[in-house]
Amino acid sequence: MKVGIKAFPCYHSSHSHITAVLDLRKKHNIKIEDIEQMNIRTFSQVVGSWGQVLPETRETADHSLSYLLAIALKEGACGLDQFAHEQWKDLAVRALMCKMNFSVDPAFDRLYPQKFPAYVEIKTKSGESYSCQVDYPRGFPENPMTDEEIESKFRGMASKLIGEKQIRRILDICYHLEEIEDTGQLMKILVQ
Repeated sequence: MKVGIKAFPCYHSSHSHITAVLDLRKKHNIKIEDIEQMNIRTFSQVVGSWGQVLPETRETADHSLSYLLAIALKEGACGLDQFAHEQWKDLAVRALMCKMNFSVDPAFDRLYPQKFPAYVEIKTKSGESYSCQVDYPRGFPENPMTDEEIESKFRGMASKLIGEKQIRRILDICYHLEEIEDTGQLMKILVQ
């Protein structure tokens, strides 16, 4: 019962940061054009490996923390659609990426890897300051996704490959696995 689910299609160490910016965006209706500066405190692995990389490809975008945070703030999500149209080339996204300051917090290094701590502070042009700390990203057993979030993630990914009728059948079987005699039913519907 301690299984985690990746909420976002990018490197795992970024998930607390994304969770934090999506929470701030939702709570305070933050628009990227209103942001003056962002301060991000994190653990060494994040800053040392990926921090503020200005991506040029899909493969570098999903490993650029600055891109992931900027696109999550702009579009209110961080899923496959946030990589579909080379949004990392968007001038507003790149401008926001350049407003981010990353620093390592030694206290966070001591918490990692039991926790994946992230602190995000957003300062607006009008003088407001909003902050959020997340120790367990969305999808961790300590911060689980709801059934609706899991289903939404599945639908978003599956709809690019299969139709709604097949999606509904897969979900129905998954929600009733304990009632079926042969799990091969699920395997068959996955390959139709």
